[in-house]
Amino acid sequence: MSQITNTNNLSLDYLLKSKDSKKVNQAVKILAEFIAIRRESEESEQRLKQMLKDLLKPAYFTHNEEVDEEWVEHTFDVGQQLQFNFVNAYVIHDQEHTEEIFDLLGDDHPLADEILENTKITLDVTDLELNEQKSLAKAITKLAYEDYGVKPEVERQYKTSEEFHTLRHVLLTAEDNMELDEVLPVQIQVNVIE
Repeated sequence: MSQITNTNNLSLDYLLKSKDSKKVNQAVKILAEFIAIRRESEESEQRLKQMLKDLLKPAYFTHNEEVDEEWVEHTFDVGQQLQFNFVNAYVIHDQEHTEEIFDLLGDDHPLADEILENTKITLDVTDLELNEQKSLAKAITKLAYEDYGVKPEVERQYKTSEEFHTLRHVLLTAEDNMELDEVLPVQIQVNVIE
């Protein structure tokens, strides 16, 4: 009889009758094989999706090149089986990434105005008494540094505006869009057409 063990290498056979132990071992073997097949299938699916996305991006940018804003299309049925949605979900990682995007576009480019800054200020007030924390919260901008010695840390994040996703086609050529896509890739959802 095979041993069923947990992560601490303790046998669980004592919890199971002999016939149950055999069933569990068979089920574990089948499930492990199924999981391995599913993982391999998911990895293959992701590779194929990425390959199709890479092939379709130039067509997406060319199709939408220099059209009026209201005519930009983001959803395409491909091969009557799949639908590709080029979605407004750009990821800007940090200040350095933002600067790379601005360097590519140029500060005066109209699309640069569609990169928005979100500012988040975090204060570490753990060393303050509760009443001091409340007092600080009431007058945070004035009192943070001067009265409590707490230096605010400013975290800046950038994101694209709602208009960015469409305006990129109006304001950039397909070739420029491909170049921008290298540093700020468009996100694509793939759906089965039913």
